[in-house]
Amino acid sequence: MITVKLIGGLGNQMFQYACARRLALKRGVELKLDLTFLLHRLPRKDFTFRNYGLNIFNIKENFTFLSRVALYFNNSVFVISFIISRLIKFFYPNYMVEEIDPRCFESKILNLGKNAYLSGILAHEKYFLDVEEIIRKDFIFKKPLVGKNKELAGMINSTNSVSLHIRRGDHVHSSYAPSEIAEKNTLCYYQKARDYILEKISNPVFFIFSDDPSWAKENLKISAKTVVDNNTGDSSYIDMQLMSLCKHNIISFSTFSWWAAWLNNNPQKIVIAPKKWNNFNKYGHGIFTNSWIEL
Repeated sequence: MITVKLIGGLGNQMFQYACARRLALKRGVELKLDLTFLLHRLPRKDFTFRNYGLNIFNIKENFTFLSRVALYFNNSVFVISFIISRLIKFFYPNYMVEEIDPRCFESKILNLGKNAYLSGILAHEKYFLDVEEIIRKDFIFKKPLVGKNKELAGMINSTNSVSLHIRRGDHVHSSYAPSEIAEKNTLCYYQKARDYILEKISNPVFFIFSDDPSWAKENLKISAKTVVDNNTGDSSYIDMQLMSLCKHNIISFSTFSWWAAWLNNNPQKIVIAPKKWNNFNKYGHGIFTNSWIEL
């Protein structure tokens, strides 16, 4: 059995699931999802807690026993899970596999046996590229678009649409974020990406997605643009769905928009990404696919 601990936001959870799904497929064993970290809310100043988000996709949800219990008892179960995980790590060190450095692809993970517990961000396409078509089928959105989002999808399909994603929120003032997300350098990146698209695409229409739409409206100097600001809270994931429908993508320092671009099925798509991704490029780990343009 392959078990994976889900942590972080939707994009991170998708990476973790994809890696574990590939391992379970290759070994012919069951895949279990551990939600205990997501479900607890013990105070932490250095971490933004996220909810479980994979239920929007066409996947088989197979939760661990403690995850199902945690849905009812929350923090106390997390403490129990934490203690159990430490005991397992001590007595069965080969069972629990923790990512050493999220900035580096670790090939040993692909060679794990039939029983393993994975912990880490696992943000590398190499972990699941050989089962790409299965992952794409798993990540089909369950619900059809309705109302305003259906109208937006129609506009996206009928134009040379380019999604442009801006992540601000917890990244603007965080100590771990790269200097590129400082406002001046952020604008420089988006201006270069805009200019690149204008050179390559005829009559592009930019669809702007951001957790700070007011900032995007005020600062982005783009004439043909639509700022999408109607998806918030539990419906925020629809932004990913809409971005994946665009013909081209400009992504931010965010696994959320990474997946939107990856799920884009346009064979002629142009994907532009920030050259520095939390200093990942320093390690040459290749979070971006070979065809993506780094600016």
